[in-house]
Amino acid sequence: MHRGARRRGSILGVVLLGSQLLNMGLDRIPPVTLGLVVTQALLYLGILSPPWTKDEICISGDSIYFGREWLRLLFSPFEHGDDMHLYYNMVSFLVKGASLEKQFGSPYFGVLIMSFCVLTNIVYVIISVAAWQLFEDFSYMVPCAIGFSGVIFALKVLTTFYNRQDNVRLYGFPVPSKYSVWIELVIIHLLVPRASFTGHLAGILVGIAYTSGIVKKMVDLVYYSAVMAATPLRAAYSPQGSYRYEARATGDGTQGQPFSQMHSDGRNQRSWQQPDSPSFTPSAPPVEEEITATRRTSADLPAEVLRQLRLQRFSRN
Repeated sequence: MHRGARRRGSILGVVLLGSQLLNMGLDRIPPVTLGLVVTQALLYLGILSPPWTKDEICISGDSIYFGREWLRLLFSPFEHGDDMHLYYNMVSFLVKGASLEKQFGSPYFGVLIMSFCVLTNIVYVIISVAAWQLFEDFSYMVPCAIGFSGVIFALKVLTTFYNRQDNVRLYGFPVPSKYSVWIELVIIHLLVPRASFTGHLAGILVGIAYTSGIVKKMVDLVYYSAVMAATPLRAAYSPQGSYRYEARATGDGTQGQPFSQMHSDGRNQRSWQQPDSPSFTPSAPPVEEEITATRRTSADLPAEVLRQLRLQRFSRN
């Protein structure tokens, strides 16, 4: 098998995932969430063929601590072992991703996901190395994990934190929201022994670090840097040539996306909104149209009025 080739197993999970997407409505799923789901499905099907196999990109303590194979930190979450692994992860991500992307805005949410991919894997390696040193058992360094579930557990922490609910329903039973991710961690480990307990634990720890503000400051910094780096390029190719940014906070007093990007035509690019959303308001007409309308109106004014306006302007000078 040549480098980058991949064996495709059952596609039942992909079919079920496609059905779930259609039931939700593609136009109702924010772009980053939808793009990530589709990309991971295409990777599993082999339609996207990166220059690695699953065995070459999975994350382990050994591959990072000794092998220094840094690409695994970013790309291992996007691969899945089988079709049902993909299906359950993506269905869970659809719910949490759609909710958080609408709250944070697509650009910030994209940065958040990429940051969580790397951070959950770094914590995974730290836990593996710590267990190896503590118990003097190198087997903790060997398991090689793939899948998006670590990132999903981090998003579960954020969803619980921002929803501000006292109780949530977990497998049909009400449980205190602050304990829900820990209970789910144990239940999944008991029901699915092959699932990566270390990966899920790493996701929870990263989510807690974000809600406590430690990781949030780092993600905000990455986002600010990306925005500032992109501004000159956007300005160079923009008809208006200018952008402005403003700090925003969520209604409950907690900070959501650190800044919202506003085009000079007044359209808020901060969040993905559906036309039928309660908070949706039609955007202002583009600046180019406003300038053109102003010039037409001035041209139609009587000559005497224009002369008086010029005299008033010169008299002020």
